[in-house]
Amino acid sequence: MKGVGNVESGRIQDSFFGMSFNHQMSWIDETVSHIVTHNLRPKIREEGRESYGQKGYTHALKRIFEVIKSDPKNITNLDEIVKAERKLKDYLYDGKFSDDEMLSCWGKYTQNYMNEL
Repeated sequence: MKGVGNVESGRIQDSFFGMSFNHQMSWIDETVSHIVTHNLRPKIREEGRESYGQKGYTHALKRIFEVIKSDPKNITNLDEIVKAERKLKDYLYDGKFSDDEMLSCWGKYTQNYMNEL
């Protein structure tokens, strides 16, 4: 995902806005699952919390969260989104949650999305 304001960013935002809230959040689940499966948390943690959103997986996560938060239909879910992002950062950088807790936390969005289909 490229920077805010360019054509590609607008297309991504438009495509995300067409998704349900659970579908949008399931994209985070996919990235979290990849981080857990490939044991990438130690490398991300080593880079430090201040590097969140700068490159790699955390850049993708931050951009997805930005788009989800900017979707007008998600205004009623904004507190949940902010708390979920904070919890994810606590997992990545502070080790406050286990891999299983994160997979369960994010898996609920994928499960809810699958139930919508």
